[in-house]
Amino acid sequence: MMKKVTRLVLLSPFLGWILFFIFMSLHQVNDFFYRFFSLNSFVVLGSVVFLFFAATIAVILFQKHEKTNFWYLLSLLSNVIHCQLGRIEKLASCRPCRIGLSATLSDYKGAAAWLGSGSTVPVKVISSTAAGRKIRLLVQSFPFPSGDESGDELHRQAWRSYLNFIYRSTSSKKAIIFVNSRSEAELTVLGLRHLAAKRQERDIFHVHHGSLSATLRNEAETALKAGSGPAVTAATLTLELGIDLGELDRVVQLGAPQSASSFVQRLGRTGRRKGRGSEMVFACAEVEDQMVPPPVRMPWNLLRTIAVIELYLGERWVEPIEVRKLPFGLLYQQTLSVLKSKGEARASDLAKEVLSLPVFSHITTEQFRSMLQYLLQLDHIQKTDEETLLIGLAGEKVVNNFRFYACFRKRKSIWHTTAVRK
Repeated sequence: MMKKVTRLVLLSPFLGWILFFIFMSLHQVNDFFYRFFSLNSFVVLGSVVFLFFAATIAVILFQKHEKTNFWYLLSLLSNVIHCQLGRIEKLASCRPCRIGLSATLSDYKGAAAWLGSGSTVPVKVISSTAAGRKIRLLVQSFPFPSGDESGDELHRQAWRSYLNFIYRSTSSKKAIIFVNSRSEAELTVLGLRHLAAKRQERDIFHVHHGSLSATLRNEAETALKAGSGPAVTAATLTLELGIDLGELDRVVQLGAPQSASSFVQRLGRTGRRKGRGSEMVFACAEVEDQMVPPPVRMPWNLLRTIAVIELYLGERWVEPIEVRKLPFGLLYQQTLSVLKSKGEARASDLAKEVLSLPVFSHITTEQFRSMLQYLLQLDHIQKTDEETLLIGLAGEKVVNNFRFYACFRKRKSIWHTTAVRK
């Protein structure tokens, strides 16, 4: 039964689009478009349609990842999902069953609290009783001379040794090389390609980070997932989670991982074949100043790597997740989204509609009123002679852009907390 429900949930977006084109041929096109697409995502549209096909639906919310490098993005994503679900329930007049899935979660108590937010139905936690997976780790430190010695022979020897180790660890496998910066990803792949050409071997190396075009990123993902031979991609956080890359042989981490949760996510990219363990190799480059005495000259990357490994393998510790209690950027988006679907509304009705969502339970009416005043000043909303609110000229430019239906980036969010300070 669960498999059938899951298949229906996965098919629901396609059913949504079919119904969308049917409605597009009717006379109430604009009303349909704004009512459904103000729910802010393609998946929500399909889920709403599916709610009309069945009295009960299993909504697979998302794989809740334990991750600290994207605190803002993770907490915002969690809140966005709750906003979508709350508006679906109001529109469909029913409460769907919520199912959360994870392969790496350890804080089940916190996850259960998040999943049951805004609902009176108790959450049941079902955990796997399967035996633990096998893990193979290798940690290697590479000393580099200090100072501006890029042309020095010692520095060239250290770089060759470092690069050869990475090449031997990846060239015959499907692997991801995780780095901590985009420039490091570019530089590493450039060196590996030079080595492959020198050895007259095939170039199997790719780069994957947020500054690349979608075409180049897709090529790297396809090579890892669908390619028949070895493929290696140097990536930043972009390949850490969320993208299915199939069965990888090995993960290489250059330098220490940013957090224990990041280590768990990256390690989880491998070991998905039956009978195979997870493999992760650490290459820790250390700059050594020979003029500094040994107590101060410490291999900090190596020590940090060992500490992260011990924290997880020894104590099963990862950084706790904190969901933002005052998501003002999301409040702005949902306010304009509701206003777009309604056309116009009184401030009191708008507050009742938006603040009733569980995500905004910690935001007061006074704070919401302050935000509306701020948006009036910016012409993102306007007040009519009948004392109702509608979207202003500046707000129209925002809501009519396709990016409005995605998560806001922190630096581009128009709302800031100073606007609600008294």
